[in-house]
Amino acid sequence: MTGGIVGGTVTVTVVNPVWVIKTRLQLQGAGSEGGTGQVYRGSLHAFRQILQEEGIRGFYKGLIPSIWGVSETAIQFVIYERLKSMLIVRHQHWAGVREDNSQLRGRQAGDKPELRNLEYVGAAASAKVVASISTYPHEVIRTRLRERGASEIYKSAVHCLRKVWVDEGMRGLYGGLFTHLLRVVPNTAILFFTYEKVSKFLDTA
Repeated sequence: MTGGIVGGTVTVTVVNPVWVIKTRLQLQGAGSEGGTGQVYRGSLHAFRQILQEEGIRGFYKGLIPSIWGVSETAIQFVIYERLKSMLIVRHQHWAGVREDNSQLRGRQAGDKPELRNLEYVGAAASAKVVASISTYPHEVIRTRLRERGASEIYKSAVHCLRKVWVDEGMRGLYGGLFTHLLRVVPNTAILFFTYEKVSKFLDTA
């Protein structure tokens, strides 16, 4: 969990400006539909405009909710490792080998039973679903704060959270969850599966 928190915090801090630009480009729309119209002509133009109009601070809009969201990474890693341990114990039980969790952790990686591909994918996907659902509101708050002109509506991340809750309720805090899961769950399953296979290959090479 500590590793996930530290790694996640560093990552979101470094890449936050990229996400701000990405979000601005995605949200700008036709003025006839109540949007802000075509403000940015591209990524570089968005970078220059944000720097000119909002300064360096403009690139770090939504950073606090992103740091809140680091808990998602921590939860994800903890659940994934626990699910892997449970699957390893089950394999050993089937093989007639009964060892408790402390003994399992003391074994060499090469002594552990090899999980099936579907088990790696299932563990990663399950961990991501639970972590995403339990921490999803930070995604909504982060996106709202990154919108152009958000500082005129929301005073802070906490104020944004309260306003969304009061005005829109639970539906507002979980808006777009299903689409979010369609994107992040397959991505995480592929990422973790690839990591496990490459690590196994390097260990035996």
